[in-house]
Amino acid sequence: MPDGESRAHVQRLTVPGLFPPPGYAHVAVATGARLILTAGATAA
Repeated sequence: MPDGESRAHVQRLTVPGLFPPPGYAHVAVATGARLILTAGATAA
């Protein structure tokens, strides 16, 4: 990794009271220098 860059840490959480999501998490908590938000994106 080049100097000055750091690794991001992502914690994915699901909410116990909601229906379990198929292949994704309800919440993502990220640390690092960059934040990117998307909504409704799925991967096959």
